[in-house]
Amino acid sequence: MNALLTPLYSGSSIEFMYPFKPEQVWARLSAPYTQESSKADKVTFLTIVPAIYSRLLDHYKTLSPEEQEAASTGVSPKNLRLNISGSAALPTPTKQAWTKISQGNVILERFGMTEIGMGISCGLAVADRVDGSVGWPLPHVEARLVDTDTNEIIRPGEEMDKDGKERSGEIQIRGPVVFKEYWQRPEATAAEFVDAEDGGAKWFKTGDVAVRRAVEGAGTGESGEWAKGPMYFIHGRKSADIIKTGGEKVSALEIEREMLSL
Repeated sequence: MNALLTPLYSGSSIEFMYPFKPEQVWARLSAPYTQESSKADKVTFLTIVPAIYSRLLDHYKTLSPEEQEAASTGVSPKNLRLNISGSAALPTPTKQAWTKISQGNVILERFGMTEIGMGISCGLAVADRVDGSVGWPLPHVEARLVDTDTNEIIRPGEEMDKDGKERSGEIQIRGPVVFKEYWQRPEATAAEFVDAEDGGAKWFKTGDVAVRRAVEGAGTGESGEWAKGPMYFIHGRKSADIIKTGGEKVSALEIEREMLSL
């Protein structure tokens, strides 16, 4: 954990806190709201992994009441413009606890990887930051689900099977965000791209399995025209997180999320 780099955006600059120490991060987030450091620029943008949020929340409990008040003010919606989580599943208790101490700042979840950068995201509107969802394909990005058993494309409106169960599939992405190739590994590149039926750019196979689900109150376009319709919910890596039992595909990530919520 101490090897992680924590980027903090303040004004028009970016600050890196390395090695990661929760007490130092809280001190910087709180600085503009303490008498000793009131001239410091406020941090307006924070993007970190779930484990960092968890460590910050644990350390928050050890702060004095005065320090907690300054920290809470520093990460409140009126000062911290945006807080993002990615790179791993965000546990529901972590998201809820952060919202509580931050006076209502809801963490935005998104999906990305080295090969595509950031491809799918929840929206800026709070209603579009749905728990457990990574949102919708960003502008200029196309995403689709492909059934891992039948290799059939799960088209919009076909998210449920004939028995009324959700259909899961591998997320495939195409667009300007997708990388060109693995360096000097043509076989690996060929294995991870599939031809498009429409003759357009090839689709990149992310290896992540998800479902698309309509959520009441979200996806109405409040965050932008791109944030409409059913949202993506990731079930995990195809190679490791999908458990087949009793004829069903079970997400290890969803099991973990439910257990952590108990």
